[in-house]
Amino acid sequence: MLYAITLEYSSPKDELEQHIDAHKKWLADNIKLGNIIFAGPLENGQGGFILAYGTDSSAVDVALSDDPFVKLGLVRVHISAIEPAIRSGHFHAGWAGNAKAL
Repeated sequence: MLYAITLEYSSPKDELEQHIDAHKKWLADNIKLGNIIFAGPLENGQGGFILAYGTDSSAVDVALSDDPFVKLGLVRVHISAIEPAIRSGHFHAGWAGNAKAL
């Protein structure tokens, strides 16, 4: 299952900046573990986006609870679960479940 996660900043920029390195380390660690496919800041500067992979929502919740931004209450978290139906042939099949490759 894929999870579209939006982290909406709810704290002052200077407070976020104090923890950005720890947040980036958490992202990198979870990418290496295969939990996160990609992540990056939103164009509007109001937060960030994560595309995550997990066997169920509780696994994603556990991983997110270790993110310093989440742990310290610096962001509001919005999660949408996605069961892909179709995918690009370039997108890794393991992440897309039974989605038909086009």
